[in-house]
Amino acid sequence: NRRAPDESKVTMYGGARRQTRYNKPKKLHIRTWDQYLQKRAWGIEIQLMKMTWMPEMTLETWSQTLKLNFPEGEDDVVTEDEVMDYFTTDDYKPEAVIVGHSLPHDEMKHAYVHFATNEEAIKARKEKQGGSIGKASEVKIVYTDEKKWVRLRDGVALQGGKRA
Repeated sequence: NRRAPDESKVTMYGGARRQTRYNKPKKLHIRTWDQYLQKRAWGIEIQLMKMTWMPEMTLETWSQTLKLNFPEGEDDVVTEDEVMDYFTTDDYKPEAVIVGHSLPHDEMKHAYVHFATNEEAIKARKEKQGGSIGKASEVKIVYTDEKKWVRLRDGVALQGGKRA
């Protein structure tokens, strides 16, 4: 403590501001660069960060194709006509059906049902989920990517990992 008992508390302790400023590193000095970046990163508000990221749309908002999953051992017992009849109502009718397709990484066979619009696919999934088609006791219905439908329709083999 350099201050004498009779000195005021405002004393500068013998150091001039210009010397202190000169001796300290600048705010963009390499030694303080990490601290500077952390300050900048934590200074960004969450609402501003949300503007830089767009969530992907779910398949339900745009897909027109449904993939049918059957219980084990019942994946071969359904025909195209049975699937077409099951999904045909006054409100919607499938445009095309593919039955008995298996992927390289999945031994189970699946059926695909394609509708003209997304609204028809949504209605069909909500109404027909969990029902029985022909000899299949139960069917689980999920949306699938349109790229997959186009490849199946054109007869191109699907490769790669699991997809919806």
